[in-house]
Amino acid sequence: MSTDTIAMRDIGKFRSARSELVNWTITELRKLDFKLRCHDWFVQHRVTLGVARGTRSPSVGKNNAGYPSIADDVSQSFRIRHIKRLLGFFFEKDIRYEPDMEESAVDFFMRYFKNDLEYFVIASSVHANSDEVGHYGDAADDQRDGDLIKGLVQSGLVRQFSYKKRFGGDPSSQQYAESVETEWGNITLMKVDDFPIESVRSLLVAKMVVYGLYGHCFMISLDWNLAFYPHDDFGFGVIGLTDNANVQVAHDFLAQADQLPGMYSIVRTPPTD
Repeated sequence: MSTDTIAMRDIGKFRSARSELVNWTITELRKLDFKLRCHDWFVQHRVTLGVARGTRSPSVGKNNAGYPSIADDVSQSFRIRHIKRLLGFFFEKDIRYEPDMEESAVDFFMRYFKNDLEYFVIASSVHANSDEVGHYGDAADDQRDGDLIKGLVQSGLVRQFSYKKRFGGDPSSQQYAESVETEWGNITLMKVDDFPIESVRSLLVAKMVVYGLYGHCFMISLDWNLAFYPHDDFGFGVIGLTDNANVQVAHDFLAQADQLPGMYSIVRTPPTD
């Protein structure tokens, strides 16, 4: 299977969307990691929203691989105003983490787009740090993580390597940080239809929960000019790739997600300027 040449119904549209995503990634994601911007803002405003912050998945908030943290670089309100193409996201709101919440969120996504997934493109820089995967310290979670990563590596959806061997032993060094940043920006494009649907599902679940899994993961619809991304609050966010992105599709998706038990959606209307 080749990811260099992808036969799409509209190759020109595909190239345009890819260029848009790559440019957006370079100018936005390299400056401020997308998840941190969204969720740091959300953490600050969670009380205002009336949502209690609950017990989190073991992988949440852990970043031992040395990826630069920018949580305190600028004010939260400044950040959220500058995510111009963020159309919203949904997340868990329960007081305590319940088993399989991540799978419920992924299954909702898969059901909602079951008639369209074959036309989606995966834009991913997801990779597993073998120094960490399977070494969180909880036997059940480590077994789950190891099984997920083994299957994803075999399917070709995830690469696995040792950060220490590839980037060196000093996470505080500039060279290490730049190397990790480059790895995050190394986005590969793949057709969803080229993989078993269970492998795609496993990728989305793993992105939410696996300790030691890093990189960006977008599920892109070229028909709607939308990119959906799984996050470790057990839900999905939605980005408009272009000015004519189908905002209604994004908002309808989030409205349905808001009806899921234990889930809450934030819907954002993009600015007109």
